[in-house]
Formats: sequence, C-alpha cells, structure tokens
Amino acid sequence: MKRSEFFAEMGKGLFGTVKEVTTPLIINHLDKFDSMVDEFIGIKWVEVGTVESISAEGVHDLFAAGKAIVIIADQQKYKAYQKLCPNCQTMPQWLSYEKVFKCFTCEDIYHVDSDEGTLQLKRYPLKNELGKLFVGIN
Repeated sequence: MKRSEFFAEMGKGLFGTVKEVTTPLIINHLDKFDSMVDEFIGIKWVEVGTVESISAEGVHDLFAAGKAIVIIADQQKYKAYQKLCPNCQTMPQWLSYEKVFKCFTCEDIYHVDSDEGTLQLKRYPLKNELGKLFVGIN
C-alpha cells in the first residue's frame, strides 16, 4: 500500500468515526432548538389523540386548550383549523353534502376540497410523534 492510499483510508475512517459520534448529539440539539423556537413564537403543543383515533377520513371536532378545533383527515394527511369565524366570532357549521364549512351569521363559506373560500379559518400546525397527533396552539 502506498503512503497516499494509507492516508486516504485513515481520513475515511476518521471521518466515519466523527460522523457516528456526532450524529446523536446534533439530533438531540435540533430537538432542543425546535422546542426553543416553539416557545419563542408562543406555540404550545397539545395532544389531541392518536393516528388511529383520527384515522377515518372526514372532519373531527374537538376542544383543546379551550379552543374549538376541527381536524380534517384525508388519506392519512391532516389539517387543523380553529373552528371560529374571524368576522363574527361564531362557530361555522360543517355541511357534509357540500363538503364546506359555512358561517350562517355572515354567510361565509370554506371549501375543504379546494382549500379556499370567503371564510378564512385560522390554521394550526400539526405534528405526529410516535402515532400521537399534536396541535400547535398559539
């Protein structure tokens, strides 16, 4: 083995060792960084159930941290909204035959399929950790 080949192999081995040692430390610090950023911007993560309990497609109403929340499940993809009309502060109703939320006070509508409409529901972030669903409420 030539000297240059020897040093190249030593470099690869050293790099691999450093990578194996530092990866868990970096991942641990990234989790701490995420929680620090959430705290800074005022997001509180509230557990709302498990993936199995909200696995059925459709609309799921619940209360978390004193707020009415609706979770829309579609093919294992979830969206969470505050179920409150921002204009008149009343709770919009789900009309399943049209797949829309409608505020009967101000007549605003939100179409679930197209994700548009005159009713602008506040969207909440969702995260899935080990099969548990958490809503980020601020």
